[in-house]
Amino acid sequence: MKKGIIQLLIAVFIMGFTVTACENDDITVNNGVFPETEGVNSSIGMLRSLNFAKETPHIDMDFQNKSDVLYIELTQPAIQAETYTVKVDEAQVAVYNAKNEVNYLLFPAEQVTLENKGTLTVEQGKQKSNTVTVSFTYNKSLSSGVYLLPLTIDIKSESTIIAEKYHTLYYLIDVWAETLAEHKVTEKDFIQLVGLDPELANPLLINRLYIEMYRFNEPTLYFNPSDIVNLQYATVKADENKLPYLFLKEELAYVLSKRGKYIQPLQQQDHKVCLAIKGGGDGIGFSNLSDFQRETFIYRIKQVIDQYALDGVNLHDSEFGIEQKNNTNDAAKGLGLFVQQLRKVLGDKIITYTQTEESPQGITDEQAEIKLGEWVDYAWTDQLNKIINPWDRPDKWWNKPIAGITKEKWGALNSSINTSKEDYSTLQDAIYEDGFMITEGINHVFIVDRVEYTTFPYESSSGWYMIWGSESNLWEIYSESTGIYPPKYRKYDDPLVPKDY
Repeated sequence: MKKGIIQLLIAVFIMGFTVTACENDDITVNNGVFPETEGVNSSIGMLRSLNFAKETPHIDMDFQNKSDVLYIELTQPAIQAETYTVKVDEAQVAVYNAKNEVNYLLFPAEQVTLENKGTLTVEQGKQKSNTVTVSFTYNKSLSSGVYLLPLTIDIKSESTIIAEKYHTLYYLIDVWAETLAEHKVTEKDFIQLVGLDPELANPLLINRLYIEMYRFNEPTLYFNPSDIVNLQYATVKADENKLPYLFLKEELAYVLSKRGKYIQPLQQQDHKVCLAIKGGGDGIGFSNLSDFQRETFIYRIKQVIDQYALDGVNLHDSEFGIEQKNNTNDAAKGLGLFVQQLRKVLGDKIITYTQTEESPQGITDEQAEIKLGEWVDYAWTDQLNKIINPWDRPDKWWNKPIAGITKEKWGALNSSINTSKEDYSTLQDAIYEDGFMITEGINHVFIVDRVEYTTFPYESSSGWYMIWGSESNLWEIYSESTGIYPPKYRKYDDPLVPKDY
């Protein structure tokens, strides 16, 4: 047979199988070049998924049963009826792992059901077989992780060649079991909120951290270092009708869409997971909305919160690109109305507020009979690594408290992993030696600006920036030191929980 005819046949076949996948796998796939056959009259075929274009379909169990649909497709009509059987091919796990330098475990065959015993038939004169449904059963007893499931068809046939490269589909199956806390957690006498940017860290890092207090001849105590996790940041953009909406950057959108893997495990270990929102530079935000814009924006926020089963929002009042002329009370009034109406719509969901230099100055006073502090659960400033007490030590633009806020709802310390040695020493003196956070009653709420890793910027085995509250408050109760664990690992810059997306 002439080589040119073979190449033309192969090219036509490949063009026929270049498709755009469904929403589970939205890429265009080039399925490669098939081996040459014995003659132009021979038919080449492959095992295909109805829902996925790739040879490695990715199934996210998301705590429920899932399924896919399989069939065989040929380059030419079958000369005679051909029948094949699809089966779980355990031997292909080792082959795949060796080829790709990975170490996946086999997804249990007993949790796989093939309709009609996996039988596929291509009738004479047809190019496609019937379809069979493959079902994957979720079993919460299976350990969390990514599993491999090779499904293979036989390749023995007189008239049809099922190219060996394409006779197996390798399913990657995400299984996320119910997560159990490593330790029984003791209730703290303060609350700590942490920010986490999925672009920089895997949210599952939060479940690996705990505050440990070792006591001589007493049971070791464990505390959750993060009560509320604010995923950073959705940004406020204006649509074509000048109405505000939430824009989710790629990594944030991904972890939200995979909430069974990244969000639900945090919630199972008593972390509240919220969405942090800040400006997108479009000149539209929390404080300058018309009535219709405000109603629309609040509705859109609620949609996102409901869609991803989140516990609330953090309103980070910055980067909106809003010109506030002479910083009139109109902006403060607009912000108050926005938060008040948001509270009424979200009900008992968490609403927190981050005060910045861009915040309307008038929020320290009642506006239109609205005290902003009465409508939020907690508030703090974006100033890092300094203790801010607007009641007794006013300074700069926090010259007095937000109207209606109480000391029990005020985050007086917003700490950062980038704390300098000088800042660290100053804070240490203020917290441990002076103790004025306790004496002045501002030791109820602590903020961690952004969790990226758990080592201090100089030689230390613990993430001190996350345990200011425990070191001050818990010392008063137990007279024992605490540390955040797991301690330093492998090498300084290794992630404790690597990103897997």
